[in-house]
Amino acid sequence: AFWIDERDNEGTTLLALDKKSFEPIGFLHFFKTGKPTEHKKLRLGYVIKKESWGSGFATEILRGFIERLKHESIKTLYAGVNQENFASQNVLKKCGFVSHTRDANEEDLLFELDLYGKVNTQDSKRESLYLHSY
Repeated sequence: AFWIDERDNEGTTLLALDKKSFEPIGFLHFFKTGKPTEHKKLRLGYVIKKESWGSGFATEILRGFIERLKHESIKTLYAGVNQENFASQNVLKKCGFVSHTRDANEEDLLFELDLYGKVNTQDSKRESLYLHSY
């Protein structure tokens, strides 16, 4: 809970709920990054409960969030992922992110998505989740 409280202090956290059971299956966290004079940039992260791994929920959460941002003035999304977390790397790639560089901690890869570029959210029609602020 302490880690979540810290994240809430630096940005916004959205809870992902299964539409059928209303059970929480994970969350997405994001915060603004970069210089205030630049185009708006967000850094994001997500966590999916282990029982839901491999279900496509992470992809659905990201695609839904990206679709939501189309109406905002956000230009770029960034996501860091451990270099050994191949499943999460694949989720980011499916959502259009490109591996950009190593993160400052040198253990994570930094992925980038240009929202003004071509964004494919066509496969996001599953609609089995709700994203809620909490």
